[in-house]
Amino acid sequence: MTARRRRAFFAFLSLIAALAGGGRLEAQRADPLAIAMKAYTDLDYDIAAQSFRAALALEGSARLADADRIRALMHLGATEVFRGRRDAAVQSFRSLIVLDPRYRPDVVVFPPEVSTLYQEARIGVRATRVIVPPSADIRT
Repeated sequence: MTARRRRAFFAFLSLIAALAGGGRLEAQRADPLAIAMKAYTDLDYDIAAQSFRAALALEGSARLADADRIRALMHLGATEVFRGRRDAAVQSFRSLIVLDPRYRPDVVVFPPEVSTLYQEARIGVRATRVIVPPSADIRT
C-alpha cells in the first residue's frame, strides 16, 4: 500500500469514527462535511471525494439536509473534475440537478471547467421541483 493510499485510508477511517461519535469535535458534530471541505480546500482530492461520498451516504437522523446535500454534490463534482474523472463528475452534477433544478454554481467559487461541465450535465436532465406548504386547506 502506497503512502498516499494509506493516508487516504486513515483519513477515511477518521471520518467514519468522527461521524460515529468517537471523539468528534464540535465543528464536526455541527457539520458532517467538515473533513471533506477541509480536504477539498487543502487540494487533497482523493480524501475529499471519499469524505463527500461518506457524508452523502448518511441515513436516518444523520442524513444531510437538502442544502448540505447540494453543497456536497457540487463540491464532489468539482473534486471529480480536478481528479480527471469526468463521468463521476457528471453523475454527481446530475444528482444535484435532480435535487434542485434551479441551482447554479457560483462562478467566483468554481472555475470555468467545473461550471461548463455542470451546464453540459444540465442538458440531458429533465427535472422540476415543487415546494408544497406543510398544511393546506381544501375548500369545496
